[in-house]
Amino acid sequence: MEVLTSFIAHPPIAGYLVERFGIDDLLRWELSRGKEVTKKVLGVDAVGMWLPELYFSEKLKGILCDEGIRFTVLDSVYHMSEVIKDRSSIYKVYRHDCLIILFRDTALSDLLSFQLNKASNAQEADVNARRLIIELMMRSNYVGGDGGW
Repeated sequence: MEVLTSFIAHPPIAGYLVERFGIDDLLRWELSRGKEVTKKVLGVDAVGMWLPELYFSEKLKGILCDEGIRFTVLDSVYHMSEVIKDRSSIYKVYRHDCLIILFRDTALSDLLSFQLNKASNAQEADVNARRLIIELMMRSNYVGGDGGW
């Protein structure tokens, strides 16, 4: 388990903002304040970051690395083809210059976040848990023997 940090004000499209308006200094300040809050509240010097809306930009890379961020999570549907040359699996760990990139399994994450967590009773929760296990098992071919996890 890893605690992730984020910008203090959670700008929803930081990648776009830095590209369009060049607000590097503001984003550096927001990230350093976000890291301070993470440290104060959770007692952790976070080295991973959840980018708001998973909106990445090459111009963010330097900001993240300069502030001690070593890894981030990107959405596999929107970012894998843009950032990573070897696209053999979203379940591998990728290095992108100074950052380690992990990819979110969009379908599984959305299933868990927006469908399976709405059980109104124990029976429905049980069915949803079983569905999640089936989805995970279906992905085991991609993650298992080749060093994926």
